[in-house]
Amino acid sequence: MKSISVILLGLFTVCFTFSTPAYAAVDATTNPGASGYTQNESTARLQNPLGDKIPDIPTLITKIIDIVIQFSYIVVACFLIWSGFKFVTAQGNESKISSAKSTFYWTIVGALIVMGAQTLSAMFKATLENLGK
Repeated sequence: MKSISVILLGLFTVCFTFSTPAYAAVDATTNPGASGYTQNESTARLQNPLGDKIPDIPTLITKIIDIVIQFSYIVVACFLIWSGFKFVTAQGNESKISSAKSTFYWTIVGALIVMGAQTLSAMFKATLENLGK
């Protein structure tokens, strides 16, 4: 119990030691000639650090999910190759063959989970887009 509290205290200290404040920037296109925020302005416009290709949070989440799914397919392909390598190097040894079968089985299960996650992601995205219309 004491080690958990020491770890949590260390994480808390690291999080707040290396954190920095964030400041809003005034958009020069809506307030030309302004060097900063003045008393007469009621709002300040924040610039999107991700650019025009990712205009909002749902698009960002969709892009992250797409990247994770593409990476997952690469991992599945590597594990399929690995299980094939295990089959070839088993050379009739029954325990090695069962290990190779297990690797192949769980690789296929993982691939099905990734495909299901991609399908669910596409369904949720389409549903949210239709609700927004």
